[in-house]
Amino acid sequence: LETSFDVARMTTFLQTHGATVINLMIVDNLFVVAYTLSFVGLALYAMTRQRLFAIVALVFALLTSASDITENALTIALARAAVGGVALESNWLLLLQLLAQWKWMWIYVGVTLFAVTLWDSTRLARSVAVLFLIFPLIGVLAPASITLGLLRIVWMFVLLIAGGIFLWRMSVENPKRL
Repeated sequence: LETSFDVARMTTFLQTHGATVINLMIVDNLFVVAYTLSFVGLALYAMTRQRLFAIVALVFALLTSASDITENALTIALARAAVGGVALESNWLLLLQLLAQWKWMWIYVGVTLFAVTLWDSTRLARSVAVLFLIFPLIGVLAPASITLGLLRIVWMFVLLIAGGIFLWRMSVENPKRL
């Protein structure tokens, strides 16, 4: 959906697989909620260390969430339109691609800033920060191949798990800080 401007092909795809696409967007909306809450948690932690970076990182994370939700809503609307027999227009496919690119670009900045706020002398904090810094490197190369695109998505899950483990460990070690 993020790569084709072939209106006829996309219309046929959405007519054939519209229900599946809508269900995938529902699952992705749940993922957006999950990563948004995760980034809010990281921001709350990071604000005790580097307030400005944490706030700016959270703004970029929220821009990511807004772009992703908008992209999902547009995808659902286009799938419903295609299933209803409406031919897609290329400007809607262009908007889908723009939203997808903005979504990723926002989060690369946000994740980089979160990495800066997490970096400290502990091995866990530095490990999580390095995982965060690897993400934009994978991401900027993702449009070059399907494999890198899939790796980018998998790496997002890695970041969620690493961030969750990090916040959990920090809450156990210093509950007053969180």
